[in-house]
Amino acid sequence: MNIIKFNFNEMVTLQGNQVMTTSLKVAEYFGQSHKNVLRSIRQLIEDCNNLNYTHINFEPFDFIDKNGDTQPAFNLTRNGFILLVMGFTGKSALQIKIKYMQTLDLMAEQLHKMQNSHMKQYNDLMLEYMKE
Repeated sequence: MNIIKFNFNEMVTLQGNQVMTTSLKVAEYFGQSHKNVLRSIRQLIEDCNNLNYTHINFEPFDFIDKNGDTQPAFNLTRNGFILLVMGFTGKSALQIKIKYMQTLDLMAEQLHKMQNSHMKQYNDLMLEYMKE
């Protein structure tokens, strides 16, 4: 699937004030079997030594599959999604990683501009104060 044509609005939902997705949607988007996505999530949970972090970002739930059977799945926060996808390979995963890094670069640039703006204001005020 081409990530540029993919509609992220179909992949994420807003639950309270959290942007969430599910392991089912991740499996569908990345063309993986759901059991492999579950295995990756469970491995992340096992490898992470901060259980509070994993419980916040990977919330288990059950769903009824097309055969009427109860199956496990996970709700993932934005951080859970990124943590999971950072371990994926392939074109879609690469594009998400690039977009994520570009977003972080933009945020850093904006913070730098704000910091410089505040320093300029501070310096201008100090100069005015010293003139008096």
